[in-house]
Amino acid sequence: MSNRYQEIARGASDAYSGHRFKESALLYEQAYRHAKQFQLQKDAYNAGVWSAICWEYCGNYIRALDLLMELMQTVPADVKVSDRYFLKKHSFLILFASNPDLVKLTSHLTVLETFVAEHADLPLADIPSIRGQILSAQGRYDEALEQAELAWSKYNGYGYIKCGFAAEALEYNLKLGKIPSAKRWYELIVAREREVPSNNIERRECRVLQRQALFLFALWEQDYSEALTQVQELEQQLEGTQAFDWWSTYADYKIRSSLLQQSYGDPLHYQHPARSLLVSRSQRSKDVHSIYNRYRLLIDYRLAALRFAVGIEPIDDYFYTRKQSLPEKLIITSHSALQDRIFHVRRACARALRQAEYLDGSLECEWRQDEIKGRVERLEEIVTTVMR
Repeated sequence: MSNRYQEIARGASDAYSGHRFKESALLYEQAYRHAKQFQLQKDAYNAGVWSAICWEYCGNYIRALDLLMELMQTVPADVKVSDRYFLKKHSFLILFASNPDLVKLTSHLTVLETFVAEHADLPLADIPSIRGQILSAQGRYDEALEQAELAWSKYNGYGYIKCGFAAEALEYNLKLGKIPSAKRWYELIVAREREVPSNNIERRECRVLQRQALFLFALWEQDYSEALTQVQELEQQLEGTQAFDWWSTYADYKIRSSLLQQSYGDPLHYQHPARSLLVSRSQRSKDVHSIYNRYRLLIDYRLAALRFAVGIEPIDDYFYTRKQSLPEKLIITSHSALQDRIFHVRRACARALRQAEYLDGSLECEWRQDEIKGRVERLEEIVTTVMR
């Protein structure tokens, strides 16, 4: 019976290596049920943990958490320490994604950190990386950057892949407006791709992270044509994968790049790529951070539609490195249609602000509310110009 378990587990591992996480989750869960049926408790625990991890990577937190809770009921005496660690780590990550109460997060992270300190051969870089993610969620990017740098230096071959720490450092530098430093971290991702074997799972992750970084650089530098090119390259890198975060990020980037292409016309037109993507984009995510990002993106879509209607050229609202250019007088063809667009921007802002208030309250910060208020100010600038 163990041979059958090994056969299923190998298939699951192969799917995982190919970033086909839904396929891997199903196979690991099959291996878990099979091992439980034949009293292979250690194997069952291992397969159950990895099935939960893969369900998490698919964005299915409920199924992942159900499995983790089931595994917590009975822990075999001979279970691997690494399996116990990954169960604790991913239970924490699901908490962070679904209910990020700062007090609970701090308490759970202390438990995880203590567990790592008490056992050899566990990931040393995961804890500073996770701490950095929490600090970033609070808008404390200087401190988050220190943790990403620490994670990069402490990497011991286990846990999160190393190029991910460089991507975190790159992102935090961008948030701080430190573009030269961000580009140095990009070069480290490129170098890391050359270091890892061609069959290593990290190879593809390096390529995906490079495309994501190049898109963000293009956005920062207001090179909207290059941004669109990088999104197209990113889509090719993601072909055949089942990573929910990757595809969610891709959709966000494609919508943003589409809104910046003046030749695409009115964002409200049914054939506009941004509208099509927004309509088809999955609403099933239970990740409260992703929900906020989606609401913020909807504001930017509605702002882009309003700008189009009054003849203002497209502008990036994510980094907003260049302010919208307002003429002295706008030519309005239909006041009723314009008022409808203004209404939808206001409604999108109100919805996003509620999510921002919830997250900022949970994480004891205010930056999300400030983001939304900044967009409201951009709206009011347009409305003021219209009313002249």
